[in-house]
Amino acid sequence: MEGDTPSSLSWTVDDDRIVYIATGELGFGGLGVHVVDPSGKDDIELTPEAADLQLRFDYAAVSPEGTRVAYVQRNRCANGGCSQDTERLLIMHLDGANVIELQIPPESGVSGLQWSPDGQRLLFGSIAGVVSVAAAPGSPAIVHSTGELNLEWSGAEVTWQPVFE
Repeated sequence: MEGDTPSSLSWTVDDDRIVYIATGELGFGGLGVHVVDPSGKDDIELTPEAADLQLRFDYAAVSPEGTRVAYVQRNRCANGGCSQDTERLLIMHLDGANVIELQIPPESGVSGLQWSPDGQRLLFGSIAGVVSVAAAPGSPAIVHSTGELNLEWSGAEVTWQPVFE
């Protein structure tokens, strides 16, 4: 963690590790998803593909049971352009194993990623609206609103709420 400015901080199960996104000395881009002891020792990068400087990582969110992390992987824009495949929503176990990709609407602009309280779905704000997706591969995303909400500045404030009957 030395020299890094961490973002997206979350505790793992039993509060024994911290998950974070390393952003570099100047807070530039998400350089990788890491897990570290609370003492700052044993820092492990969970995203070995981060060595590819064309990738950026955002919104690491630890599951409610504290054993998985969801995160967004984007292609870093450079020289006035980005590649076509710019955004992926991924989940992995905290040892870096079992990485799965979830389907999200194209050109989503994921913002404010968070888990449902039961750990079965992920919720985020996006260009498409408020979106949830099952935390299982192959499940389609559900767009809960389309255009009714202006999420340009408030996407990170979208949250799960209990249903009262």
